[in-house]
Order: sequence, then C-alpha cells, then structure tokens
Amino acid sequence: MQRPVYGIILAGGKGERLWPLSRASKPKQLLPFKNGSSLLDQTIDRFANYIPPEQLIIITTEQQKNEIIKKIGARVGHIIAEPISRNTAPSIALASLFVQKINPSAILLFIPADHFIADTHQFIENIKAVVNFVADNEGITLLGLHPTHPATGYGYIEYGPRPLIPHLSTCPVLRFHEKPDKKTAAEYVKSQHMLWNIGIFCGTVNSFIESFAHYAPNILKKVQNYLAGDKNSYADCENISIDYAVLEKSKKVYVLPAQFGWSDVGNLETFLLLQSLEQINNIITVEANHNLVLSNKKIVGLIGVDDLCVVETDDALLIVKRSQVEKVKQLVQQLEQKFGSTYT
Repeated sequence: MQRPVYGIILAGGKGERLWPLSRASKPKQLLPFKNGSSLLDQTIDRFANYIPPEQLIIITTEQQKNEIIKKIGARVGHIIAEPISRNTAPSIALASLFVQKINPSAILLFIPADHFIADTHQFIENIKAVVNFVADNEGITLLGLHPTHPATGYGYIEYGPRPLIPHLSTCPVLRFHEKPDKKTAAEYVKSQHMLWNIGIFCGTVNSFIESFAHYAPNILKKVQNYLAGDKNSYADCENISIDYAVLEKSKKVYVLPAQFGWSDVGNLETFLLLQSLEQINNIITVEANHNLVLSNKKIVGLIGVDDLCVVETDDALLIVKRSQVEKVKQLVQQLEQKFGSTYT
C-alpha cells in the first residue's frame, strides 16, 4: 500500500532580513508577493495536485497563528503553533510526533514557506523522486541544487559521487558546509559534488523520530512532554536547527541533486529583484544605477548613487548597500534593544 505524504510547511520565521517590510506580526511569508499572493499562498498552491489539503500542515508560532488562520483558513488540514520559537529541530520533532498520532506509516515532507519556485511541475517531479526513495529507505533525504553563483547566504552539501539507486540519482551526504566566504563559495561552484542546502527534508515518520531519539533525545523528550501536557517543557528545548541537532551527526542522510528554478527569499535584495519593480513609476534617478527601490506612497529621487536597496514603509525607511543586505538582521537587533518590539 502506498504511504500517504504529509506536507509540513515551516512558517515560523520572523523574516528579520526583510525589515522594514517584514514584522513579527506580519512576517515575510504573509507579505504580498508576485501577483499579490503571498509566499505561503504559493507554497500551498504548489501542492494542490499532489498532496490533499487535509494532509498539509503549517507549523508556526503563537504570535503568527491568528494571522495565518485569517489568511489561509481551511486551505490546510492543521495549523500547529509552537508556544515559543526554538528553530527547526524542535518544530520538526513536534510535527513528526503530531503526524505519528494521525498516521504512523506516513512520509513527511518539510518545506520552508519562504521559497520562490518558478517551475512547479519540475519541482513536484523532484519531490516525487524523493518520496519514492524514502518509502523504501531508512534515514532522511534532502533536496539540493547545484549552485549557479557563489552564494554566501546558503549552507552547502557535499555528496558522494555515486547514486545509491542509479535511476533515482539519490546520493549519500558526505558532509555539510557552513555558509562560506566569497572565495570558498566560488570554489564550491566549480565542484561537481557540492549543492546548495535549500532546507527541504523528507523521510518516514519513523525515520525522523528515530533520528531524534538517537541524536537529539533531549529535544524529543521535551517535545513529548509538551504534547503530554507540560506546557513549559517546549521552552526548555535547545534553540537549534535540525542540521546541527540531527543531520550533521547521522550516517543515514541522503540528497537528491534536484533541478528546478528556485530562490530563497531570504533578504531584501532577492525579494525586490523578484518583484516587478520596473512597473513602479514613482522613482526618479539621475546618474544612479542598479538600485532597487520600493516606496508605495512617496516619490523617491536618487542622484549619483549605485547598488542600493531603498525601502519605505509608513513608519520606517531603510537604505542599504545591496552587498550588505545580510546585515539587516543586525539592524533589527539594535532596533529591539532601543525600542523594544515597537518597530519590529
């Protein structure tokens, strides 16, 4: 009998690198994106012909839950709210235990809510290949993409030269690499065995729970206690990603070198590049080049400046070099120290 696939959409991030557009109460996955639909909308739509709505689950935070319910409603089967954000390891353990109670034989597919994927058909074909593999193989399997440029904002996966099953192309993961500097990233691009880690994981319920039991038992136990009624135990979980907690330690981790158009909408530059900014007519420039500007109410004039991101909202204005957009998160941390949650 074919195992049912549950799609778990990870939608708990605050999107701090997209400030001032993204705020804790309305994070980037809920912002109007291309054609007015949000990234979360697009993520749900992507699985319309593959995973039944009742087998789609959104995992988010208590702070964002009500807004997601208002926006998404009955388009998914369940919305799970973490009492406090503790990175991806506790949230994935929580979802795994939740689905175990519904269908312990299920396959789990974890997908971030903030990805832009141009070719849905090709994406789903790659997902089907991963699902076919994990149905008959223990462990956790990731999707990876061959790098197209020396990106410093992504982690990388080094994988073995031979697929485990030739017609499925799935390979063993040799090691994970941290976000590199520009020089190292350029070397990774030239390699035949390096992939971007795009944060998509797949495996059976049993594979995920056994992996946590072996490599992160404290997290698993605290999440089990939380589900049993101990409301304080979740906050005691280590704030750690599944990469550090489980994947980098496990010997049963595999990767499918996938092929589809993809962008992680992880910073302002990417977000603005993917918008149709050329249609905005309130920007006036004189000897200013390669700037990305988003201002809905004000006329913006640029003279003699290049390579900037400029974003204006009702209560904030951000001007940042395109090469420095990853530092927006540092700015948000300073805002919180000075003003609390007023502007974040």
